[in-house]
Amino acid sequence: MKQPPSEYPRLSSLLKRAHLHTILVAICLAGISLTSTGLFAMRAVAEHNLQLVARSLSYTVEAAVVFHDAQAAHEALQLVASWETLSSARILDHRGQPLADWASPNNAAPGSFQYFINNLIQPSPVQWPIVHNNVTIGQLVLANNGKAMVTFLLKGFMLMAISLALAALVSLYLTNRITRRISKPLSNLTKVAHRVRHERNFEARVPSAQIAELNALSEDFNALLTELQAWHQTQEQEKAELNHQASHDSLTGLANRSLFEAKLKSTQLEALKHNSRFAVLYIDADHFKEINDTLGHAIGDLVLQEIATRLHQQVRSGDTVARLGGDEFAILLPNLTQTRDVSRIAEAITHHMLVPFQLSNDQQLDLSLSIGVAVFPEDANDSNDLLEAADQAMYASKQAGRGHWQRIHTNS
Repeated sequence: MKQPPSEYPRLSSLLKRAHLHTILVAICLAGISLTSTGLFAMRAVAEHNLQLVARSLSYTVEAAVVFHDAQAAHEALQLVASWETLSSARILDHRGQPLADWASPNNAAPGSFQYFINNLIQPSPVQWPIVHNNVTIGQLVLANNGKAMVTFLLKGFMLMAISLALAALVSLYLTNRITRRISKPLSNLTKVAHRVRHERNFEARVPSAQIAELNALSEDFNALLTELQAWHQTQEQEKAELNHQASHDSLTGLANRSLFEAKLKSTQLEALKHNSRFAVLYIDADHFKEINDTLGHAIGDLVLQEIATRLHQQVRSGDTVARLGGDEFAILLPNLTQTRDVSRIAEAITHHMLVPFQLSNDQQLDLSLSIGVAVFPEDANDSNDLLEAADQAMYASKQAGRGHWQRIHTNS
């Protein structure tokens, strides 16, 4: 099948590309949405948890702040912060001065990637008041440690990436399946159209499709092909009829003069090529004008048809019988192996004409033929000269008494 020009992409490629772009955009949007939603949710949860830790820790260090006991405050921070996900904790007294500080030894170094991620996903430090008898006596400042959150996020991202990859593979599979269901019927349609156009195969049909619209298109195209096939057959029949009418006699159905002369020339070429022989019989009905004048042209036409039938009965399958015009006929005998084959056929025609013609009114009519014979290359070495030699031999036959055949050697 002829491929489309290179500057025109194939439909299947366009569909796959469009689906792939759609899948990538959908996956990217889904990933961004899930990531942003997850980060927001985790940040909110972390902030809430940090507030709960700050509230609980404020009760623990309340006594230490009241008595301004830095050692007790520091021990309280270490006790609570050691199992909480905190990066740092600070206790300030009522004047805002640090009473106790604690920092996790596992904090990320400033400028590192983990430090950047911690600052990105962690909530701001929580400042929680330390209250005693409804009086604020200090402040607790807590910062969360994002290491556990980062680990959780990485696992979540890995799981999300795997899920999105599986979704992409499933989408690609479904895309290829849908593309095939769309492109295959169109490809079948293109192949059938190509066969009809270039091979003139009007019997080709498009298979049914699994998509309603494409199946309707296939059915309409097949219906159009059926109409086109019928039209083409009609055109071929009319063309064959016109060719037959142009090369055959309308009354007898025999070859006409133009077809006979064309076959005569082609037979001469074959004879020269293979060094073979052929012959021409020039035939004229005796006293045919009197039949037309006395019995009418309708009877004359029947006589001509009967002559054509009898001539056909006496020749070989490869011979050509033609009506040259009026009551003149000719026979082309190609591929002669010996001259006596011509004599045998001429004698058979003459003998067969002795049987009277049976007319429709139960009358009989006697008719004879005068036949002239010329053989290539003995009598002439050109097709036109050969036909002329056979014509002269026919006239010689008439002058000799009609009703028989004669051959005149004109090229000895």
